[in-house]
Amino acid sequence: MQLSANGLLRGAFYVLLAVSFGLIFSSTRTFHFAHGATFSLAGYLFYTLHQTLGWPIGVALAIVCGVGALYGIALEMLLYRPLRLGRAPAFVIMIASLSAFFITEVFLAAVYGDGLLRVSHSFSTNFVGTGEFRFPLLRLVIAGTSLAALVLLFLWLTSTRAGVKVRALASDPELADALGMVSQTTRYWVFAVGSVMVSVAGAFYATDLGLVPHMGIVALLYGSVAAMLGGIGSIAGGVAGAMILGVSMDVGMYFISGQWQDALAFGILILVMLFRPSGLFARRTEAMEV
Repeated sequence: MQLSANGLLRGAFYVLLAVSFGLIFSSTRTFHFAHGATFSLAGYLFYTLHQTLGWPIGVALAIVCGVGALYGIALEMLLYRPLRLGRAPAFVIMIASLSAFFITEVFLAAVYGDGLLRVSHSFSTNFVGTGEFRFPLLRLVIAGTSLAALVLLFLWLTSTRAGVKVRALASDPELADALGMVSQTTRYWVFAVGSVMVSVAGAFYATDLGLVPHMGIVALLYGSVAAMLGGIGSIAGGVAGAMILGVSMDVGMYFISGQWQDALAFGILILVMLFRPSGLFARRTEAMEV
């Protein structure tokens, strides 16, 4: 029971990665490798503002989210859009995104070094519960934040003009463009919202496990695996995939060494793709599709 509960709390962190990655991919058909770079950049910026400069956690997190959104918009404006206008193949756009990811990671390593950095906060040392059932307060905060983010995202997608346009773009990008239903601004919204969500995850990661320059690959790995596991482009599917991945990996650590975590994640994905290429919950979650 303790392992399963810890797995659900781990899955709550993966929710931020999976849903944000799925939102961008389903709406723009871009395999956004640089999503991992946004994650890393947010973590290091949060460390600088809160740990080094001593700014309040709320102020630091708000600035991190704003910078993350601007970084995502800049990638769309300066990298992806020119490539699309030049009719670059999807593979070329993917390689360009991968290049942006590595450039950002190298920049962070040059500025902060290769050593482990950690944000110190009472959230990361306090526990809640009694007896065998004790949970890190930080993980509970992450779970609450993920739930709040999902509610806000769902309301935005269903109750605002920009959100409805994003859903139209995700349903059929070619038709939406042909009918003039969406504008370039809609794509900026997609990258901004997705980047804000992964920026929050990056800040939490800095407090929970610490910072290393290559940590963006973690966000990319688990976010994409969880999104594809549940059914990419579906909010509910992304949540389900993240929870399944979190519980599977936490329970799996009881039986196998932690160094096999990545292999376990990809093994689960391969098994699902063999039997359900569209994801486990792709058809069951149509009502909550982006």
